[in-house]
Amino acid sequence: MKKIYLLITLFSMAQVDCNAQLLTPNSSVFTGAFYGDCVAADFNSDGIKEIIVSGALPGYDGHTALYVNQNGTYVPNTATAFTQIMYSAIGTGDINNDGHLDFAITGTRTDTNEQVFEIYYGNGDNTFTKATVDNIQATIYGAIEIVDFDKDGDMDILVNGMLDSGDKISTIYLQNGTTGTFTASPTALSGTYFSAVKVFDANADGWPDIMITGYTNAYVPETKFYLNQGNGQFAGHSSGLGNVYFSSIDTADINGDGHPDVLLSGMSDSFEPTLTVYLNNGSAHFTPTGASFMGTYYGSSRFVDYDNDGDLDILTLGSNADGDNKALFYRNNGAGEFTLDTENANLLTAVTMSRALVFDYDNDGDTDLFLMGYKENDVASATLYTNNSVQNCTPTYQYNADSNMITNMSFGSINNPSPFQSGTTPTYEDFSSISATVTKGQTYPIAVKGPSSSFPSDVMVYIDFNGNGNLNDAGEGFYIGQLAPANPANANTVTANITIPSTATNGTVKMRIIKNTNVAALSNPNAPNTITDPCDTTLRAGQTEDYTLTIENSTVCNQEPGQAIGDVGCVTFTYQGQTVTYATVRGADRNIWLQQNLGSPAVATSSTDANAFGDLFQWGRWDDGHQLRTATTATSPANNNPTGIGAGNANYFTSSPAWWNSNQLTDT
Repeated sequence: MKKIYLLITLFSMAQVDCNAQLLTPNSSVFTGAFYGDCVAADFNSDGIKEIIVSGALPGYDGHTALYVNQNGTYVPNTATAFTQIMYSAIGTGDINNDGHLDFAITGTRTDTNEQVFEIYYGNGDNTFTKATVDNIQATIYGAIEIVDFDKDGDMDILVNGMLDSGDKISTIYLQNGTTGTFTASPTALSGTYFSAVKVFDANADGWPDIMITGYTNAYVPETKFYLNQGNGQFAGHSSGLGNVYFSSIDTADINGDGHPDVLLSGMSDSFEPTLTVYLNNGSAHFTPTGASFMGTYYGSSRFVDYDNDGDLDILTLGSNADGDNKALFYRNNGAGEFTLDTENANLLTAVTMSRALVFDYDNDGDTDLFLMGYKENDVASATLYTNNSVQNCTPTYQYNADSNMITNMSFGSINNPSPFQSGTTPTYEDFSSISATVTKGQTYPIAVKGPSSSFPSDVMVYIDFNGNGNLNDAGEGFYIGQLAPANPANANTVTANITIPSTATNGTVKMRIIKNTNVAALSNPNAPNTITDPCDTTLRAGQTEDYTLTIENSTVCNQEPGQAIGDVGCVTFTYQGQTVTYATVRGADRNIWLQQNLGSPAVATSSTDANAFGDLFQWGRWDDGHQLRTATTATSPANNNPTGIGAGNANYFTSSPAWWNSNQLTDT
């Protein structure tokens, strides 16, 4: 990935109207809580995540509940009687190594007003078996991390927070096998509360490191970093990270250099709220970007691609310097520049003493949000927000597809004839199981065939080049032309060329073909295109087809053919702004020839192949325009065309004394 640098326009001047409200509250009803924690995890291994919420209710009663997803709506699951806890922290992991996720929780149980630490072992069916671990100290206002710190094959537990005595701890408890027996590690870590803890490999040595923030026993904000020494023991490390409490930590590679960076928020040691992005140099040395954000504390900050454009944005919750509740989005433009997105932030409930989860609860390819915390006036909130950035839509037509269907589509390696029968042909056909691999920078012809009963038909192609699930981003729609009226037996074909941008996202993306009748075009050939959107609901008559493309990087190859006639090589070059890689061959004239002309998408296999148009282009020959000739398929080569490809095989003819027709060595 390319390296980008983070910049931001001051939020007071950089409010952006995204022209798209991406989030809507889900209808699920959760019990609101604050001063607590929440997790999303797949406890029953069905590919859908459950949510655990724990914390204080208004009136300061404890609360712990499991919510399960039933057809997109979360409902409470009361199969296990959980201890009702507030001031809680939760960690998840397969503690007993049985293949099912477990969770550990600590905090104050309000029925006895005592601090507890409990492990709930998952049974794989959203039920749990509770176990108490006497030698793990219970805390409040802290954090739990479940990680195999010493890489001995079992999960260990880090517990942070304030003890019942008022002392603050951060202790690693090493598990002995998978027996549920734990021993405190002798490693001394900074004890904090009103804290956040993050475990990640900061220096790329394959071992988990530890970052701890919070208020210390000396009542000062602190951020400490500890590097794993390769044996589960840790040493303090000067990281360059600022001191905070009432804090939140998130990590991600924000600038694309392969190193996890840090998003840190909280109250600083100057007692001002802060929100800072720190870049990691790969050795766990962090440098603030200098970007200016509104600081928050008592909340939660996350890297999240909420607009699904492939780069990470920022969500922050909590209180600002005036003590007001805030929920803010900072949108990344892809170059590391952030603007405040008020339109989508205003859709969120601003909460303090809060937690945020970012995950795809409905498995539709975008990131949804779950926010919990304290609103105001003794009201707590917990809300799931559905992200609508991925389009799961089907265009709709006024009439059916009779005599206006798509009967063939070819693009790249796809050549898909689709059957047509009046009265039974659907207006939408899902051919997403049919795919083609395309290369960045390459140009591919597309051909769409189909009848058009009484009126011409417009044809649009949409390709999700940036892979964000939307087909209506800039540069993703192509009007490839208009089909003249014809019955199914004499259906016409419209053709065009589509270039895969060099900036396209690698991977699997959707391709959509839309055909729609254009009544006005019958009397006015210049009538405007009638297809306005990949999810158009105002179409008249026609058909929509979906396919799949796999986008790959172009291959760089520079190898000169040998001196023997017929030896092959390859060359990568840029022509008219597009990078291509072609095979080359040593011709009978001893010159080097490209495998195909620059206007064709593939090597011709015979003189009648549709890809045989134009001249084969001699590497180093002047640009005379012939290499771009787009003549229709001919039964024999035209003047100044080379002998070309042998019929029935893919070998170059090399027996002629020269490649040019009539033995000419120049193209004049």
